[in-house]
Amino acid sequence: MWAFPFMFYLNTVVGGYIFPIDLDQTLLQNKDEDLDNRLELGAKIGKNFLTGMILNSFLFGSIL
Repeated sequence: MWAFPFMFYLNTVVGGYIFPIDLDQTLLQNKDEDLDNRLELGAKIGKNFLTGMILNSFLFGSIL
């Protein structure tokens, strides 16, 4: 449980290298947009997290 914040951040960063998103620009564009655009942004962030999680679990699993 103590490593959760570190691993959450690491998963997001690793996924961001695979599927880069300019969050600052995207958040400014979606500020007043409809629900579909916000859901799309959430899906992109989720894809980054899941990609990082899969890659990190293979990496740390092979190390352990």
